[in-house]
Amino acid sequence: MHQKIKVLRVVSNLGIGGVQRQLLSVLSKIDNSRFDVDICAVRRGGVLEAEFAKRASSVYILGIETKYSLRALMKLVALIKRNRYDIVHIHRMDDIVPVCTLAAHISNVDNILIQHHFPYHWKSRRKLFMEKVLTKLCSRIIGVSHHVINHTGKMLGIPANRRTVIYNGIEANRYAKSHHQKRIQNGDSIGLVARIVYFKRIGDFIKAAKIVSDVRRDVKFSVIGSGEKDRKKALRNLATALGVDINWVGEVVNIEDVLFQLGIGVLCSSEEGMPNVILEYMASGLPIVSSKIPPVEEILHHGKA
Repeated sequence: MHQKIKVLRVVSNLGIGGVQRQLLSVLSKIDNSRFDVDICAVRRGGVLEAEFAKRASSVYILGIETKYSLRALMKLVALIKRNRYDIVHIHRMDDIVPVCTLAAHISNVDNILIQHHFPYHWKSRRKLFMEKVLTKLCSRIIGVSHHVINHTGKMLGIPANRRTVIYNGIEANRYAKSHHQKRIQNGDSIGLVARIVYFKRIGDFIKAAKIVSDVRRDVKFSVIGSGEKDRKKALRNLATALGVDINWVGEVVNIEDVLFQLGIGVLCSSEEGMPNVILEYMASGLPIVSSKIPPVEEILHHGKA
């Protein structure tokens, strides 16, 4: 009998987000006869904690908010050494890469992977230099699109033979309900699924809603997602000033239940890595209106189904 391969997947938190939902989907497909996969949330847990507990072998929440913390480093080293992981797979979130990479290296892990989900722009030369150095300790860098891996490779000086693209995916059967009748019933409902952060450009959605509602008063508009409170307040004020009625749905765990209430799915982002929501719109049979950005162009073609 072969010994199982022990894997630690490291994230920042277990809240609702594209990275967490992708990871849950992957965990449901793991061959448990070959792999033991543990989850470590460096910062905090979240609403998906119970779901991760069901699918992973073990879940560890370190509860460390401070960046570049010696305490975080020591906790991670202790965890990795105790469980003797063969692979440490780090998801680039909230500046956790440096401390996690260093911890895996100190613990003599042979296979250290870093997965990039976004075309990240480093805020200082010091941080960029630190990540360049630590990236040299890794076995492979993964990007969720060609756009992400090309950008990351250029910024960090990663040679082509250490880069891999693994596209995001979804569990399509979750969206395979009979939705044609609902599509007819809800054809006049337009929705944007997004975290409320600056690069999602939700203000553009509200301004477009104003243009449409001036012509079609029967059309309904929804924003599905949570995020920055001050930004949401500003967006609400914008909608009020323009006289646009927006349904602010908030955070949703089972997004497929909301998508079947829409007639059109929208993405307004100025930047993305590989937006899960585009895949979810597609699986739900929704017509899509999206901003023209490189990762979207890898999966959508203008005017084509």
